[in-house]
Amino acid sequence: MKKVALVIGAGDATGGAIARRFAREGYVACVTRRSLDKLQPLVDQIRAGGGESHGFASDARKVEEVVALIE
Repeated sequence: MKKVALVIGAGDATGGAIARRFAREGYVACVTRRSLDKLQPLVDQIRAGGGESHGFASDARKVEEVVALIE
């Protein structure tokens, strides 16, 4: 069974670094950010480094979006 890390708010700084670290440790990095376009470079970077990553557009300020993401 694969280990999964959900990183909400995976931006250019701390969140992205956390996602990259989990990916290096063998986790599937599921990353979220309000803009999927801005998130794609992180997903590509993780994949280029041999990790597995999936990006999801989700606004953590909106409860219904977070609930939908988790479901």
